[in-house]
Amino acid sequence: MILEYKEKEILAKETNGKPLIGYINPYGNIINLSRLVGEPGHGNWRNPVTPIIMHYMSFVILNTNVKKLKKLGKELGLGNKFYDNNFYPGFKEIVKRGAEFGREINFESYNYFKENLNARFEKEIERMNFFISFYVKNNFEDFHKRDVYEKLGYDLICFFQKAYSNDDFFNSIDMVPKVLDKSTVLNKYKGRYKDRDRENELYYEYLTVQLMSYMKDICVQYLGYHSLERAVPNADLNIHNNIFECSNGYTFANNPRTITTSEPNVNDTFYNWLLMDWEIQQVPRYNWNENKKRFELESETLKYYETEKEKILGKEIASIKRLVPLEERHKYFR
Repeated sequence: MILEYKEKEILAKETNGKPLIGYINPYGNIINLSRLVGEPGHGNWRNPVTPIIMHYMSFVILNTNVKKLKKLGKELGLGNKFYDNNFYPGFKEIVKRGAEFGREINFESYNYFKENLNARFEKEIERMNFFISFYVKNNFEDFHKRDVYEKLGYDLICFFQKAYSNDDFFNSIDMVPKVLDKSTVLNKYKGRYKDRDRENELYYEYLTVQLMSYMKDICVQYLGYHSLERAVPNADLNIHNNIFECSNGYTFANNPRTITTSEPNVNDTFYNWLLMDWEIQQVPRYNWNENKKRFELESETLKYYETEKEKILGKEIASIKRLVPLEERHKYFR
């Protein structure tokens, strides 16, 4: 599928003078995630992206020891409950399932977490079927092309449902998200917040920035989205981040006309973008293996394989770029 060229739409979303942080979905639509909590106002209440990552991502909390929770559980008369809820085979640290404000350990069991996730998954399937039938019935264009946040939220829930299906999240995604423990973070920013609630707020902001940093890998390598590489951090993101303000803590990259993708056929998919001198960076794709219940990195040989069509399109693009000035190349869009 050749993606429509939408640089004007990207520039229009950068009215605050800061770079757009976002993606192009598989249908060619721009997704603006410049503000991690979503744009303010009732019209944006359905942006589901950050809450889903925060609620369902498992992560290792560095500088912790899960065995210490055995002593805490006994002191509170709860036996090994805390230890069992936070133990993950192969790790000595606490492994948290989802970030919770003011909570540094899992109070609920893994089974409870899985039941919650599976119930959310079933609900998302029902919602998606309803929306699709509504749009089809009313002759609107395909739903996936219209509500990009709804579709991305659905894709993320499906990703997590698969990732937890074999009860070994890290193995399923071939990745181990890690964060610093609360005391280390508070010590780093000592004096910024003085009361406990504000300390909790600081740590939760830190977790938001850290966990959302893994979203690019998930979207690009696991879901087939394309990342717009227009922004790079210019500050400590734990102090100046884009949680509440668009692209706060970021500046424009040296080459903001870059896209990162796991799409193998870049000449076909990004034909129009390549004509307009955008750079396409390829990364390996992870594909879901239903039998093994895990995402597997695509074969290295596929990285170097180029179809005959790709070769022809590559030569065609190079020829047009050599012979036609930039301002005239839109005439050759596919």
